[in-house]
Amino acid sequence: MISKYNEQKTMRAMLDFAATTAKIERLDLIELLSPMLEQPSIPKHTHGGRSHLSKDGHPLQLRLCGESPERLELTLDPYWYIASTRERLEEAQKALLGLARCSSSGAEIEASLRAITTRMTLVRGCLPEHVDGGTLLLDYVPKSKEVGFRVRLDHLDPISAWSLIKGWCQDTTPHTHKLERLIDELRASAFQIEYIGHKQDAEHGLVAIVNGTRTKRASVNQPHLAGLDASAHARLLATVNALGLYEDYREHLQLAIDPSSGRIVASRHELEPEDNVAHWIRRFEEAAPFSESALLGPQDEQDPEHTHVQRIGMEESHSQQQSHPMLTLKPEGLASPRKISRSERRAMLAERIHLAIDALLSRQTTEGHWLDYRLPFGYADCFVTAFVGLTMTRALSFEPHAQDAAQRAAGWLATKRTLDGGWGLGSHAGADTRTSALAIRLFEEIGHEIAPESHAWLLSMWDRRGGFIGSQGPRHWSDVHPCVTALAWPALDEETQEKFEPGLHEYLAKFARTDGTWHAYWWRTHHFSTYHHLYMLAEREWLEEFPIEREATHLGPDATNFEVAWALGVATLGGASDACIDTLLTELLERQQIDGSWLGSQDLRMTDPSCETPWAYPSGELYGDRSGCMTTASALWVLLDLVTQY
Repeated sequence: MISKYNEQKTMRAMLDFAATTAKIERLDLIELLSPMLEQPSIPKHTHGGRSHLSKDGHPLQLRLCGESPERLELTLDPYWYIASTRERLEEAQKALLGLARCSSSGAEIEASLRAITTRMTLVRGCLPEHVDGGTLLLDYVPKSKEVGFRVRLDHLDPISAWSLIKGWCQDTTPHTHKLERLIDELRASAFQIEYIGHKQDAEHGLVAIVNGTRTKRASVNQPHLAGLDASAHARLLATVNALGLYEDYREHLQLAIDPSSGRIVASRHELEPEDNVAHWIRRFEEAAPFSESALLGPQDEQDPEHTHVQRIGMEESHSQQQSHPMLTLKPEGLASPRKISRSERRAMLAERIHLAIDALLSRQTTEGHWLDYRLPFGYADCFVTAFVGLTMTRALSFEPHAQDAAQRAAGWLATKRTLDGGWGLGSHAGADTRTSALAIRLFEEIGHEIAPESHAWLLSMWDRRGGFIGSQGPRHWSDVHPCVTALAWPALDEETQEKFEPGLHEYLAKFARTDGTWHAYWWRTHHFSTYHHLYMLAEREWLEEFPIEREATHLGPDATNFEVAWALGVATLGGASDACIDTLLTELLERQQIDGSWLGSQDLRMTDPSCETPWAYPSGELYGDRSGCMTTASALWVLLDLVTQY
């Protein structure tokens, strides 16, 4: 499903702007590039992928260079909407070859693509099916029809990435040692090699492209690269220092290397603020650091509701000893809620819910499970499948296919039950309480048969003093955990709940916190645990018995999508003010990606069993849902709560 909030219209508007600025025929450019960016109404492939080109999932950027208004470049993440990474790569390669045939270096581009694709197939796990994100980006200069491509490496482990880069160096130039030394120096300067590829250049022909990125402050030293003129970059950083812009930012460095000599012939330095982008860019405008160029003006010609500056930087041609300022523009994300009527608000939320459901449906495997959280023993597929499947049972009024998705999830989980009757986080893990409880709740919601031993195993996890223990694991893993108890209690039948009610009261009196939060043993912050306690108390109609400050959402400045979602849920169930709910809702919806999903984050903690109170003294590795399944399901769960109020 494509949102009605003008994403395609915005991308077409940017293509119109590109054609007008480059002084070429607009229809030619739109007909050439639109098929790569816009989801077709009749899908040839399974849709549901997302672009990693920008933070909100848009697959298009436009880069303006001060050399000439006509010198602009488009970067595309083609066929970003295809769910299968392998199928997306195949279509992107076809798109690249189609563009290359329109240029004078089509044969060279095709040979380079074939060589790097061969290298990729030699690296084990280089393109696993579960990886979500564009693997091939295209660069296109409309005026001159210059073409380039870059292959993403950030989905590779360091050993596989280095193996691929080393082989690519050998294929690219006879001066392999120069290119390897350059890459080593980038790494020594804290850069991560994010892309490698090739690009057609009017002056040097086909050049090799290396992209490095790092998160830094302005005081970090620059790499010492032979042939790299860093004067323009120094000017950029001097402006950062002069304006006092010491917020964290990402630095992007792209190097163009002439294969015949192994020399750097051009470089591109860009800075991308991590936070407060509008303020950061505005300070640059006020200082007018590049007074010899009128480049900072074109954004005024753009519709501010459709596009904005994402990066500011410098482009240098070392052979011509020239440097020019640059701006990278990108479309805006999904529309944010505004002052609208209750019926309009509900319609807007309903559409966002549909988008989230579609994103999750597209990520469900043919076997019926969802795959996320790569833990030491494997993926947490059982836990994620049980939670997403249970979320789908709450969405039946919005999407009839949600019932089938939940049924298939339950069918898959039925084959993964452990010998003692429970379920583990993953298919090859021992049983744990939270996954077992979620699976039982899912089975109950859809009327799937539940084995007696599953109920018996869950009951065995109840502590006689009140609360559920996490598992029968070592040391503190077998303690009573608040984030486990809140998930497991709704899985008990009414008779058992009545029997355990005194113990639950004892547990609540022990673990309730005066600030309105509930500790979490298995999560980085308290938001997930706090919400599910309020959910449990609301079901028992006990909210009034625990007069705790319900406004306690406690979001930090770097809150993840997962935290924002559950903080909104806490505000909704806890009776927070309308202003608080609106603020959190706006934040959550602004982070929704164009395909309806939310980016995952490292919020799940595999707490060390020797750690008793991770909320006070955290210990253990953090893991992220790289496919965004848990985060997207969390946002969907909370929006389903909220939409019933309209």
